[in-house]
Amino acid sequence: MSKMGNIVSDTDPNTVTILHRRGPAQKTLKTAA
Repeated sequence: MSKMGNIVSDTDPNTVTILHRRGPAQKTLKTAA
């Protein structure tokens, strides 16, 4: 959850869960890449 929600976690930890549920690996891949 540190790499997946690095920028989002800094703003709102709740956003990470919503983005992960609404946005599959598309958003996670863009952040990880």
